[in-house]
Amino acid sequence: MTQPENPMPMRPYRLLFSVADRDGNPVRLDEAQWVGHVLSRHPEMEFRLEEIQSVIRSPEIVRLGDYGEYRLASQGAVAGLPQLYLRVVVNYFDEISGRRLGSVRTAHMSKTPPTGEEVI
Repeated sequence: MTQPENPMPMRPYRLLFSVADRDGNPVRLDEAQWVGHVLSRHPEMEFRLEEIQSVIRSPEIVRLGDYGEYRLASQGAVAGLPQLYLRVVVNYFDEISGRRLGSVRTAHMSKTPPTGEEVI
């Protein structure tokens, strides 16, 4: 019996960026997450990759979410929109080497800061 041909071939993994967070952990964003989640839900983020990286490097606010995700934010991170927060949600995974590796889950602008337990 032969197996059916895969109708959706695997696309090559394309990393858009890898940046160190405030603790020196690498945080990555790949094209699949960027296009498939961030831009599909928040098209206003299309030209905001540099601002997202800036928030990851030095957020004003870091909160721990209900599912272990980290909610990062900085107010005024987007030029011309000083009243808005740029919010970035990052999931962290422990690597075999003992390091933590972060992955951007989503990013969007908001009038309010993220909720959750404050992380010092």
